[in-house]
Amino acid sequence: MDKLALLGKFLKPANLLVYLPFIFPLYLVKLDLLGIPSNLLELVVMALGGIFLIDEMCKMIRRYKKSENVLVIRNIYNSNKSFFWVSLGFLLIACMAVVIVPQKTLLIDGQTIYESKKVALGIFKGWIVVPYLYFSMVWLSLKQKTQFFNMLYAYIFSILPLALWACYQYFTGQFLTMDARASGPFINANYLAMYLAPAVVA
Repeated sequence: MDKLALLGKFLKPANLLVYLPFIFPLYLVKLDLLGIPSNLLELVVMALGGIFLIDEMCKMIRRYKKSENVLVIRNIYNSNKSFFWVSLGFLLIACMAVVIVPQKTLLIDGQTIYESKKVALGIFKGWIVVPYLYFSMVWLSLKQKTQFFNMLYAYIFSILPLALWACYQYFTGQFLTMDARASGPFINANYLAMYLAPAVVA
């Protein structure tokens, strides 16, 4: 029973958010979501967003008086008013940028057809919606300094398999890149460097 209670505590949305950086490299696992390019990390974040929403709704339902529910919503809004309005403006601008993109574009060679809208939707989802969803959950649920330090530690530990992979490439000479630079699972060594650098500085 104690183990189940411990597991239930660990699986709370706030704890899952804290340790999510550990699986950041899963964005390299590419998938196709209803014709839109996606990856495994995006699906995990969206699933976690659903769990987070259900958990928050259950907390509201557990309150006995309707007036208390209204008061809680009002307090959440008042304490995060700037965040909500800035977020709304940001998302509206991003949506406008996607709307004006044509369905297809003929490239300069006059023959190649570029799937502009499909790529734009993938970028919108991967660079705007999913990161914003993750940031919103962190903003609304994580308050303790130890939680943020644990997030940092989870990210630092996520670099270890990538760094070991790069070391293996260096010592065996089995590179993925054309210029024979250690890149881990990335197609460019610069991508690996950009992922590792913040952890090295930390």
